[in-house]
Amino acid sequence: VTTFSDGTNSYTDVAWDNVGNLYATDDGTSVWRAFSPPNTNYATTVMVPLIQVYPEILAPQFTMPTLNNTQDGVQFSLIGQSNVTYLIESTTDLATWSPVQTNYSSTLIERPITVPLTNDVLFFRASVRP
Repeated sequence: VTTFSDGTNSYTDVAWDNVGNLYATDDGTSVWRAFSPPNTNYATTVMVPLIQVYPEILAPQFTMPTLNNTQDGVQFSLIGQSNVTYLIESTTDLATWSPVQTNYSSTLIERPITVPLTNDVLFFRASVRP
Protein backbone atom coordinates (compact mmCIF):
# COMPACT_ATOMS: atom_id res chain seq x y z
CA VAL A 1 0.00 0.00 0.00
CA THR A 2 1.47 3.30 -1.01
CA THR A 3 -1.25 5.77 -0.03
CA PHE A 4 -4.97 5.54 0.61
CA SER A 5 -7.54 8.05 1.79
CA ASP A 6 -10.94 7.84 3.48
CA GLY A 7 -11.90 11.38 2.46
CA THR A 8 -10.71 12.99 5.71
CA ASN A 9 -7.39 11.29 6.39
CA SER A 10 -4.52 10.40 4.09
CA TYR A 11 -2.73 7.23 5.19
CA THR A 12 0.73 6.10 4.17
CA ASP A 13 3.02 3.36 5.46
CA VAL A 14 0.73 0.74 6.96
CA ALA A 15 1.70 -2.44 8.83
CA TRP A 16 -0.05 -5.29 10.64
CA ASP A 17 1.12 -7.21 13.69
CA ASN A 18 0.68 -10.94 14.34
CA VAL A 19 -2.75 -10.52 16.02
CA GLY A 20 -4.36 -8.36 13.34
CA ASN A 21 -3.79 -4.82 14.62
CA LEU A 22 -3.35 -2.29 11.82
CA TYR A 23 -0.87 0.59 12.24
CA ALA A 24 -0.86 3.54 9.84
CA THR A 25 0.64 7.00 9.57
CA ASP A 26 -1.97 9.68 8.94
CA ASP A 27 -0.39 12.47 6.92
CA GLY A 28 -3.63 14.47 6.99
CA THR A 29 -3.51 14.99 10.76
CA SER A 30 0.18 14.19 11.37
CA VAL A 31 -0.49 11.30 13.75
CA TRP A 32 0.22 7.58 13.98
CA ARG A 33 -2.93 5.45 14.34
CA ALA A 34 -3.53 1.91 15.60
CA PHE A 35 -6.68 -0.02 14.74
CA SER A 36 -7.63 -3.21 16.55
CA PRO A 37 -9.83 -5.96 15.06
CA PRO A 38 -13.30 -6.51 16.54
CA ASN A 39 -13.84 -8.81 19.57
CA THR A 40 -11.48 -9.32 22.49
CA ASN A 41 -7.83 -8.94 21.57
CA TYR A 42 -5.64 -9.88 24.52
CA ALA A 43 -2.43 -9.68 22.51
CA THR A 44 -2.69 -5.99 21.72
CA THR A 45 0.62 -4.27 22.44
CA VAL A 46 0.49 -1.49 25.03
CA MET A 47 0.85 1.87 23.36
CA VAL A 48 3.90 3.96 24.17
CA PRO A 49 2.99 7.37 25.60
CA LEU A 50 5.00 9.37 23.08
CA ILE A 51 6.49 8.80 19.65
CA GLN A 52 8.86 11.45 18.36
CA VAL A 53 10.72 11.44 15.08
CA TYR A 54 13.83 13.60 14.98
CA PRO A 55 15.48 14.49 11.69
CA GLU A 56 18.70 13.53 13.47
CA ILE A 57 19.83 12.66 16.99
CA LEU A 58 22.43 15.06 18.33
CA ALA A 59 25.53 13.43 19.78
CA PRO A 60 25.48 13.68 23.60
CA GLN A 61 28.11 15.82 25.30
CA PHE A 62 29.37 16.01 28.91
CA THR A 63 30.17 19.14 30.86
CA MET A 64 33.40 19.36 32.87
CA PRO A 65 33.30 16.74 35.68
CA THR A 66 33.69 17.65 39.35
CA LEU A 67 33.96 15.61 42.54
CA ASN A 68 30.79 15.57 44.60
CA ASN A 69 30.80 16.71 48.24
CA THR A 70 31.45 13.24 49.68
CA GLN A 71 34.35 12.54 47.25
CA ASP A 72 32.82 9.16 46.27
CA GLY A 73 31.38 10.17 42.92
CA VAL A 74 31.83 12.35 39.88
CA GLN A 75 29.23 14.91 38.87
CA PHE A 76 28.71 16.32 35.40
CA SER A 77 25.85 17.14 33.08
CA LEU A 78 24.85 15.29 29.96
CA ILE A 79 23.74 17.64 27.21
CA GLY A 80 21.31 15.93 24.86
CA GLN A 81 17.81 15.93 23.45
CA SER A 82 14.58 15.59 25.40
CA ASN A 83 12.70 12.27 25.29
CA VAL A 84 15.85 10.32 24.40
CA THR A 85 17.34 7.63 26.66
CA TYR A 86 21.12 7.74 26.92
CA LEU A 87 23.37 4.90 28.10
CA ILE A 88 26.39 6.09 30.09
CA GLU A 89 29.40 3.75 30.07
CA SER A 90 32.87 3.78 31.64
CA THR A 91 36.24 2.26 30.73
CA THR A 92 39.88 2.15 31.76
CA ASP A 93 41.35 1.15 28.39
CA LEU A 94 39.01 2.64 25.73
CA ALA A 95 38.40 -0.90 24.43
CA THR A 96 36.11 -2.53 27.00
CA TRP A 97 33.12 -0.41 28.04
CA SER A 98 30.82 -1.17 30.99
CA PRO A 99 27.35 0.33 31.52
CA VAL A 100 27.15 2.70 34.48
CA GLN A 101 23.57 3.99 34.19
CA THR A 102 20.86 5.07 31.80
CA ASN A 103 19.41 8.55 31.74
CA TYR A 104 16.05 9.76 30.39
CA SER A 105 14.39 13.14 30.63
CA SER A 106 11.22 14.40 28.99
CA THR A 107 11.98 18.05 29.68
CA LEU A 108 15.62 18.68 30.54
CA ILE A 109 18.16 19.26 27.81
CA GLU A 110 21.10 19.48 30.27
CA ARG A 111 20.79 16.53 32.66
CA PRO A 112 22.71 16.33 35.97
CA ILE A 113 24.56 13.00 36.36
CA THR A 114 26.43 11.50 39.33
CA VAL A 115 28.43 8.31 38.83
CA PRO A 116 30.48 6.33 41.38
CA LEU A 117 34.17 7.13 41.46
CA THR A 118 36.59 4.21 41.37
CA ASN A 119 40.37 4.33 41.11
CA ASP A 120 40.52 2.49 37.80
CA VAL A 121 37.81 4.31 35.80
CA LEU A 122 39.31 6.97 33.58
CA PHE A 123 36.82 7.60 30.77
CA PHE A 124 33.05 7.97 30.31
CA ARG A 125 30.88 8.09 27.21
CA ALA A 126 27.18 8.29 26.40
CA SER A 127 25.22 6.88 23.49
CA VAL A 128 21.58 6.77 22.47
CA ARG A 129 19.92 3.64 23.82
CA PRO A 130 17.50 2.00 21.41
